[in-house]
Amino acid sequence: MLPKTQVLSIVTVLDSRDSDGFSQIRDVHNKISELKISYEIVIIVNRIHSQKDDADIKSLSLNFPNLQIFKLKDITDFRSASLAGIENAIGDWVLMIDIYQDSINSVESMLESAFKNNTEIVIGEKPSSLQLLSRTVVNNILQHDYPLIAIDNVITSSNLKKSIITQKDFTHNPVHLRERLSSSWKIVIGKSTLPLRASNISFLLVSFLAIIYSLLVSSNSVLAAISILSFFLSVVLLFISEYMVMLADPHSRKPDYEIAERTSSNIQVRNDSTNIEVES
Repeated sequence: MLPKTQVLSIVTVLDSRDSDGFSQIRDVHNKISELKISYEIVIIVNRIHSQKDDADIKSLSLNFPNLQIFKLKDITDFRSASLAGIENAIGDWVLMIDIYQDSINSVESMLESAFKNNTEIVIGEKPSSLQLLSRTVVNNILQHDYPLIAIDNVITSSNLKKSIITQKDFTHNPVHLRERLSSSWKIVIGKSTLPLRASNISFLLVSFLAIIYSLLVSSNSVLAAISILSFFLSVVLLFISEYMVMLADPHSRKPDYEIAERTSSNIQVRNDSTNIEVES
């Protein structure tokens, strides 16, 4: 379990998948308060603001402790919204949870796994977005030149010790094939010079194959050889083009959000476990 001297930051995003969402926030608070640990809940409102949302935010800030609530000026993607929460979290550990599908009941076992196995990352089973990150990992993400790529790559990183848990009461929401392919493509593209290296090797291989093929085939097969060579060259050029597009697009690697409003709880009991001093 989390030591009393450390704070757990729970980062979650409210979007348009549910007209409410605040009921899940209350469930998160009730479950975490049972664990008797120091915590805060960072909420990112990533949807068109309504009067009901404003009323719920006011109610939460008056009745629940240790909340930070941020309204985004414009709707952005889920990863960028999550990063907005991570940047404003103060905890020694940061838990990213999708309240629409992940179960808060798994948090206790995640904390136990982190300290029992001495791991810096604990994740829920696929395709869950539930992740528990140490402050060291969080700092590495925030200091990275491209933090959005770092969030994706941290799970696949081989130099960090990870644990995987089976979630309790996990709501399985199938991920569309397009989203899975897009996420995998960004991870591949975002890994240093790998795409360019692969393209160079492919170019070299295709050149050798073209020479060998030209020596083996007769003159009436030249058109077929040119067609095959053109196909391979087109694939390699597509690979390089996509890589260059991602390098040129600042929004593909850096967060695209702007905080419009911040609300904090009137009650901040977590200050007893931090180096924050409140003037009387």
